Amino acid sequence: MTGYSEAGNFLDGSEPRSCDSEGMHLISDEEWPGYFAQPMERLSDDAEPMFDFWTYVEKIPVEDYKGFDCSAGQVADVYRHPGGRYEHVLINSDNRNVFMVIVLDRHAGLVVGHHLLRLDELYGLTRSVTNTIPGE
Repeated sequence: MTGYSEAGNFLDGSEPRSCDSEGMHLISDEEWPGYFAQPMERLSDDAEPMFDFWTYVEKIPVEDYKGFDCSAGQVADVYRHPGGRYEHVLINSDNRNVFMVIVLDRHAGLVVGHHLLRLDELYGLTRSVTNTIPGE
């Protein structure tokens, strides 16, 4: 995703989420389903973000990564919520089944929060494989 690479309101209408003093919000496993709906639309590789979200990413506390390394800042995919307001930016980790997801509110021009998406746990995958970078 070239455009997304490093260079609100809650979906169900409930009260806005709480943030810490830095404006950070870790979206819990319990909250996560409220930010997801079918069908999510995968954006093209040349899509451009509506605003810079990397400053937010740089402030995510290390403990929120739960030992996974997303420091390469490589965006795997971006998905748009069916309502068109929210986008999910999936940042690769050192495990092909784990992503740091940044939820963007396109209308408000802000980051809603972040969530460590562990497909291995979510879907019961038994094999977690480390990503390898060609040539290393």
